[in-house]
Amino acid sequence: MGNNNIKLKYTILLQKKSNIQAGLAEEKNGQGNIPFFTSGEQIYFVDEAFAKECLVNGKNIFLSTGGIASVKFWNGCTSYSTDTFSLKSNKYFDSSFLYFLILGKIKYINIFLFRGTGLKHLNKSEFLNLSIPFYSLPIQTKIANYLDNKTSKIDRIMELLKKKQELLKEYKQSLINETIEGKNPNCFIENEERELIRKHENYKNVKLKYLIDKSVVGSDAPLLKITTNKTFENIYPILTNQTENFGIAGYVPYYDISKPCISISTRASIGNIFFHNYKFLSSGRIVCLFSSKNDIFYLKWALKNINWIFFSYGVAQLVINENVILNLSIPFYSLPIQTKIANYLDLKSEIIKKELENIKQQIENFKHYKQSLINETIENGGVNI
Repeated sequence: MGNNNIKLKYTILLQKKSNIQAGLAEEKNGQGNIPFFTSGEQIYFVDEAFAKECLVNGKNIFLSTGGIASVKFWNGCTSYSTDTFSLKSNKYFDSSFLYFLILGKIKYINIFLFRGTGLKHLNKSEFLNLSIPFYSLPIQTKIANYLDNKTSKIDRIMELLKKKQELLKEYKQSLINETIEGKNPNCFIENEERELIRKHENYKNVKLKYLIDKSVVGSDAPLLKITTNKTFENIYPILTNQTENFGIAGYVPYYDISKPCISISTRASIGNIFFHNYKFLSSGRIVCLFSSKNDIFYLKWALKNINWIFFSYGVAQLVINENVILNLSIPFYSLPIQTKIANYLDLKSEIIKKELENIKQQIENFKHYKQSLINETIENGGVNI
């Protein structure tokens, strides 16, 4: 079969380095039909006048050189940014085959060939010196065609799963909206209670500041003892504007909040709403709300029903003012109805959460299968095709 190893640099032709910044391409996006590749996942479409400095044709491979390793392939006229490594095969190799070969090694490239203390960058010398299998051109083309067919089907399945994820998230938000606004006939509210809501005899909008006991904004004082994980000394979470893990950014040896409350992120990643029933340290990036006279879980869901973008300001970084939050109006119901709404949304949210987790796992399984398929096919020279 003629399977020998050869260094990658002897199989490719390097395109010239681009001087076009990705940010400029983003501004020009949509003004043409020429694909423009950057180190990110987004593909922009620009006009020829903008792209002409680094315009390439035919089968080309584009590898990110900063941040996280990613590789893309395009057959046709295209261009690329300064943070992108552009290459194509020489006459002894098939560019499509090399694309799949690099894609199969992308995890290795990301872990071992991207280096730096801040933003990591590709070590181009080590990348070009990677040892790869050398097959005859007909075998390369056969492998590439097979993998193109198989991975395209896998990609379509993953796209459908991602679409399902988005639809579930949209459904969850519409469910919250309809339930909080008293428009959901499936909510666990008795018919007579629903009729009262409909007639506004038991429902009105009330400013948030009248529904809570107090609000607290943390401090952005320097944290010299923060650790990523919990330690013997650092046992209390510090809450910031994180979107995951209930807003927990790390752990510290002290706390300032000890009662159940809701936190709202107020800077950059705004409007993340979490309930907390443990001791923690609050930062200046959140507002904490306390309520003993209303169902705090209902308030959590009512706040999740708000489009926070409309109440924010700032250009480089979005910000929500505490006073704006406190003066927001939300639907107010009697305490029993608040509790029924909260319980209903808790139940439905948990069902949706499990379904989203299941879809996420399916996507990860397909990613793993795709990676294994590429590596195994290339390693065995396509003998099973």
